Amino acid sequence: MKVAHPPARPLLLYDGDCQFCTLWIHRWQLATGDFVECLPFQDPRGAVQFPEISRSQLDAAIQLIRPDGSIFSAAEAVVRSLACNPEEQWLRELYEHSPTFAEFLEAAYRFVARHRQLFSTVTFLLWGKHLEPARQNLARGIFLRGLAVIYLAAFVSLWMQMSKLAGSHGAAPVAQTLAAAKVNYDAQGVGLNRYHLLPTLCWFNTSDAFLNLQCAGGTALAGLLLCGIAPALCLCLLWLVYLSLTTVCLGQPGWQWGNLLLETGFIAILFAPLRLMPRALAGETPPSRIALWLLRWLLFRLLFESGCGQLLSGNGVWPDSFSGVVSLAIKLILPWTIFFPRRPRQCAGVVLIAWQLLSLTTGGHPLFHALILLLCLTLFDDAALQNLLPGTVWPSRNPAQSRAPARERWPQPVLWLVVLLVGCAGYAHLFLCFGIYMPGPEPVMMVARWLEPFRSVNFYRLAP
Repeated sequence: MKVAHPPARPLLLYDGDCQFCTLWIHRWQLATGDFVECLPFQDPRGAVQFPEISRSQLDAAIQLIRPDGSIFSAAEAVVRSLACNPEEQWLRELYEHSPTFAEFLEAAYRFVARHRQLFSTVTFLLWGKHLEPARQNLARGIFLRGLAVIYLAAFVSLWMQMSKLAGSHGAAPVAQTLAAAKVNYDAQGVGLNRYHLLPTLCWFNTSDAFLNLQCAGGTALAGLLLCGIAPALCLCLLWLVYLSLTTVCLGQPGWQWGNLLLETGFIAILFAPLRLMPRALAGETPPSRIALWLLRWLLFRLLFESGCGQLLSGNGVWPDSFSGVVSLAIKLILPWTIFFPRRPRQCAGVVLIAWQLLSLTTGGHPLFHALILLLCLTLFDDAALQNLLPGTVWPSRNPAQSRAPARERWPQPVLWLVVLLVGCAGYAHLFLCFGIYMPGPEPVMMVARWLEPFRSVNFYRLAP
């Protein structure tokens, strides 16, 4: 069947009285853009222009009318409307080439259509009143400035202790440490690989002045990052200098919070915008979803690995220890909600933040807790954060208000390469959670071993 008076562009007719339909149509329009027009079938224009479509058909399923007059309904209408966007062809191709997949989609559509009230409630519980893709510009701005403050505190603290740790009269003078390492590497026939095994800029200069210069440089870079100047470049240099200094400082590489700072700082390089001068947060390019999920994955690993370690060791988990049971639940159960939709994820974020604030009052390294609080911030989107801030900080809720150039984001191949590296390095950690050493394929283990000296994919154990 075809309509006698087709629209100039594809038109999607939906039930405007259905809250569930209206919510998801608005979400769908963000994917189809201007390629598809959406109109409630209650609008008189629809009945006048398309009398060929009966009211029973409109009540049963959405209808897609194409400029050639052809009509599609139900799941096929959804698939073909998305395919009107040249960049979104994959679902239609899968629908057309896989009868099993097509039947599954149609059955799923019929089931949802028969239980729209139920799914409307589920949608509200999981996403709230808005289904638009979450924006993270404000969250990223706060995250990067918070990380700058932590880097600043870390470098100042290290600077104050440097002469006692690695200075010429310190506990482990850097000159002696590198001299001993050089003798050891020469005996083993290690050549240029020594710079990889012991990654520090001090190979080029071991003087106290150079150690202080690195501390001063890190402090200055943290200040630039705090001002929003060249964030990606500053983060690259901050990671490099902090790795250099902590590699030669006695005991520093073993500090969990130092390793967590290196790992967080490394992923933050991909999270930061590629620009030089500060810009209003609302006008920045949205951060990469891949980098965002790498930060969330780090938070999940940090909590889950610690929970597994606590469970295996038995520390703090006794029948008469309520706090131990709560701590274990927070570390083993709550992290899974990180992968849930907006509302459960943000509820988990509130609980984790409260838990960390409570932990601050009971001891532990403040910068370690501050880093975890920053990672918890990635669980919130701008819609949740902007309600807590004055309108002058975030002037508009409209995501289309201003768009920064796409070149301010890292290329996809770079991001996926990091995902591959993190996956290889984290393979062994997956089994270590349960106290099992399980060597993987040699290429995977080779990558994991190669990354170890950089301490940017680590295994964690939080205190109970």
